[in-house]
Amino acid sequence: MFPGEGSIDLVGLTKAMPDSLTISIEVPTVELAKSVGAETRARRALAAAKTLVERAHAAS
Repeated sequence: MFPGEGSIDLVGLTKAMPDSLTISIEVPTVELAKSVGAETRARRALAAAKTLVERAHAAS
């Protein structure tokens, strides 16, 4: 799953983090890797993470 696709409140967790904190994402995509290339998966993960951070900032 990519950030925001599961049931964990990542928006709430992100809101609780300091703005200066550097975050990284790790998304195991073994099944998806069989049909989608690495760059596409990385772009999708980045887009999901950016959306999550934007939602957290909007909710603050």
